[in-house]
Amino acid sequence: SELQTSQSPTACGGVLYYGSLARDARGHLWRVPNLAARTLQEWNGQSWISHSVPRAYVLNRLSHLSVDARGRVWPLPDFRDEKAAFFDVKTGSWRVFPSLQKALQEELKQFGWRAAENLKIGDGSEYSKPRFAAPGRIVFRSESEKIVAFDGKIWRSWTRKQIKRDSSPGETSFDDAPSFSESGNLRINIEGQIWEWTPDAGWQASDEAAETNPNEGLDLVAPKGGPASRPESIARDDSGAIWITFERQLYKAAFGLWAPQLSPRERHPFQDGRSIKAVLRDSRGNLFLETGYSGEETVILPPRAPLPTTRIAVRKTAVDRAEFAFSTTATGKHWFRWRLDGGAWSAVSTRSVMQLRDLPGGEHKLEAQTIDRFLQTDLSPAKASFRVNIQATQQIESFIAALRSPDYAEREAAVVALSRQPQSALPALRRAQERSLVQSPDNTDERWWLDAAIQRIENAR
Repeated sequence: SELQTSQSPTACGGVLYYGSLARDARGHLWRVPNLAARTLQEWNGQSWISHSVPRAYVLNRLSHLSVDARGRVWPLPDFRDEKAAFFDVKTGSWRVFPSLQKALQEELKQFGWRAAENLKIGDGSEYSKPRFAAPGRIVFRSESEKIVAFDGKIWRSWTRKQIKRDSSPGETSFDDAPSFSESGNLRINIEGQIWEWTPDAGWQASDEAAETNPNEGLDLVAPKGGPASRPESIARDDSGAIWITFERQLYKAAFGLWAPQLSPRERHPFQDGRSIKAVLRDSRGNLFLETGYSGEETVILPPRAPLPTTRIAVRKTAVDRAEFAFSTTATGKHWFRWRLDGGAWSAVSTRSVMQLRDLPGGEHKLEAQTIDRFLQTDLSPAKASFRVNIQATQQIESFIAALRSPDYAEREAAVVALSRQPQSALPALRRAQERSLVQSPDNTDERWWLDAAIQRIENAR
C-alpha cells in the first residue's frame, strides 16, 4: 500500500517504483512510478502530483533521480551517451540536452565554475557529484563507473583498469569522486592511493595518502547500550540520524540515544530480514526507507506517534539572566534540546527548566525542540524572543572584574561570557592587560586569566 496508510501511526507499508527517490530542500520527494506512465511524480507530504515528461526525453534507461542545488530534478540515464534532462520546479518546465556532458557544459557556461560546483547530480551522493574548475573544466564519475573529464575542448574517459593498469577484471569501482588538485590535475582515490592525470604523463600514482571516507563512521559502534556493535545494515538520513537493522528490528540512533521503531506485535517488512540502503524524510515526518528488495522497493514508515510540539515560557530573573520552561505534547519519555541566537544545539536533557546567565545586551532568540521516545522531533522548533537591557561596556567590565574572583567557577564563567561578545570584549581585555602590567606587575594570576579570555576569543575566530 502507498501513503494512505500514513494516517495510522502503526501502519508500515511498502511501494515498488522505478529508479530511486530524491528529496528536495522543501522536504518534497520525487519518483518515477513506472516507465509506461511517462510522469515524474512529486510527493508534497499529502499526495503525489504528476508532471508529464516530454516526448523528447526517453525514460527507458533511467538510473537515478537527483535534485540539484537549484532545486531542479534530474532523471538521469544509465549510460552517459543518452539524453539528459531536468525539471525546473519553479517554472514547471523541462529542459532536454543531447547528453549529460552537454548539460554540464551548459551549467559551466551559464553559471561559471564556482557557482556550478554546487551542482549535485547522479545518485545524489558526493561520489557522483560533478566537479568544475577553471578554465572550463569538468570531471565526474559516470553510472558505468568511468572517470569522465572535459578539458574545455574535448571529453575523455577512463575505467579503473585503464588508470591502475594492474586491476583484475572484477575490480571496476572507485573509492570516491574524481576531483581536481590544487595544481589543476585530475585526481582519483583507488584503494587509498591517489592517482593524478596530466596530459604529458597520463595517470601516475601520487605519494599523497587519500583522505578518510566521510561515510566510514557509519559502520562503527552504535550509541552506548545500542542494539549491536555491528548492525546488519545501516544508513544515515539528511538530519544525521542513523538507521539500523538488527535481528529483524529497525532502530534509530540520534542525539546520543537509540530507540527501536517497531513493536514486536506489529507486522512489518523487516520481519523477514530486509536491510536498508537509504532513508529519506518528507516534510510531514513520513519516512521512506529504500531496501533494494525485489528490485527497487521503499518501505514507508509513518510517524511512530503524533510528532511532538514544544512551547517555551520565558521569565527574566535579573537584568542579564533568564529562566526558560519547556513543555511538550509528547507522552511518555522525552528529552529537550535548545540553542540561543542560531548557535549550536545543546546536548539533550530531560530537564524542562533551564537558566541562562550573563546574556549580552540586545535582542535574543531561543529555540527549543522535543525529542520523543521514538527520537522524533518537532517539524519546526519552538521560538521565544526576548530583550536584555544592559550596556555592553558596563557588563564587560563586570566580567573582567570577575576574573579576579576567589571563586574559580566564577572566573571560568566570566571567560565564557566574555567570549560571547568578542568584538567588545577583546579591546577591553587588552586594556586591562596593559593596566595590570603597570599597576600590578607581580600579579601573574590576574594576567593568566586575562590571557585565557583573550586566547579563547582569538581561537574562535
